[in-house]
Amino acid sequence: MEENVHYRRATVEDVAAVIELGKMLEFHEGDNTTELSSRGFLLFVKPEEAYAKRFSFSQYCSVAERGRTIVGFLIAHDRRELEAMGDLLQYPKALLQKLYALEHPHWIYIDQIAVHPEYQHQGIGQHLYDFVFGDTKASFLIAGVTHKPIANLVSRSFFEKNGHTLCTEFTGGRWLCGLYGRDIA
Repeated sequence: MEENVHYRRATVEDVAAVIELGKMLEFHEGDNTTELSSRGFLLFVKPEEAYAKRFSFSQYCSVAERGRTIVGFLIAHDRRELEAMGDLLQYPKALLQKLYALEHPHWIYIDQIAVHPEYQHQGIGQHLYDFVFGDTKASFLIAGVTHKPIANLVSRSFFEKNGHTLCTEFTGGRWLCGLYGRDIA
């Protein structure tokens, strides 16, 4: 299991390590799509300034550390935080329309969850999820998962295991993504 892993809120000092880990899992043209589907992937690593701003004020961004090495991260934002960041995150317009149309009093969008390839399937992603949302009250959690042209089967399975169900789909360029949600009472 995930021995000696510590979970904490992300800080601006974590930006470089998060970007480095994100790039290990980022999709690139020509990648083996079968391998991507079975290990999970990120569509886009955000610019340094986007992570720095996120970590400076978001209450839903956390990292998993083993020793001094970041082995995982979870990045999420509620509506207020997304509005404060404006265009910095470069989200597809279709995604923002779906999020801002949600009829829940409080929602949290799970943007990225990543675990270093050498540490996957050891419970780190689950512990990050529980660490970030374990004390969250009366919210709707919603996560984007890629369906086509490459299905992110690992991410879909992870969120379904945590009680998320498909709410809607949207397209962003050549990508078809599903939004998976669940209520926290």
